[in-house]
Amino acid sequence: MDACTWVDQSPAREIATGSAATAGRQVAVTQRSAMTEHPGGTYAAAPPADAVWSAPATARFFCSMARPAFQDADGAWIVLPLP
Repeated sequence: MDACTWVDQSPAREIATGSAATAGRQVAVTQRSAMTEHPGGTYAAAPPADAVWSAPATARFFCSMARPAFQDADGAWIVLPLP
């Protein structure tokens, strides 16, 4: 594989709740990522100091046993299918 994707994410903050019809809570996190190369598959336990991080972005999720979802980049909610 010779590469690693690192993700730095803030703790989840509750920003809304569901309804009586669909219980759950909406949470937001701030996250950023970096990709580093590791020839030969020698991976570090932490991101290297020279990792180039993306700009921080907010991600939103609806945590629900009945209707879990996440918000896409265009603002649309994508409901995850349950088995």
